[in-house]
Amino acid sequence: ECAENMSFRVDKAWRQRCSQRFRNILDMVAKKADHSVLRLLQISQQHIESQLERVKHERELWKEVVERRQQQPLQLALSMK
Repeated sequence: ECAENMSFRVDKAWRQRCSQRFRNILDMVAKKADHSVLRLLQISQQHIESQLERVKHERELWKEVVERRQQQPLQLALSMK
């Protein structure tokens, strides 16, 4: 009897607070899980994007280094003439 009364009270409180957004507690838990997974995916995407930007920047720096090294022998040869 006590459990039935508690069940009724929980159900009543649930309907008053969450009936617009969720059908039941399991639906709410599923939505929260979906939200958590979505947030983790967003964080992962941001991490990947930042890593790609870092690699892109490093690549540009290496291109500059290679270009400078390629120009050095030419500059030495020209200065010897």
